[in-house]
Amino acid sequence: MNLFRHIASAAAALTLSACAVGSHFEFASMERITPGMNEAQVIEVMGSKPTAISASGNATVLVWSYGNALGEGRSARVVLKDGRVPDDYRPPAITRR
Repeated sequence: MNLFRHIASAAAALTLSACAVGSHFEFASMERITPGMNEAQVIEVMGSKPTAISASGNATVLVWSYGNALGEGRSARVVLKDGRVPDDYRPPAITRR
């Protein structure tokens, strides 16, 4: 019976971990973004395509968000001006849920 519980627990964990939504990214990647980078360079540094991209005027907002079935989630954004990370770039506000 104990073996059955271990197998059932492992199967449940694999099933839940497969229920992830969004673009997986690491917060450490945000620290490697530097002023002057273009959109493609930022995406390369982040390691995945953004979940959403919004543009208005000369600003483009790249958004990464990720969540799983366990309720764990995170999101981050990078604002580009005229297609580049601005000189005053600081790692953006990071939301952890």
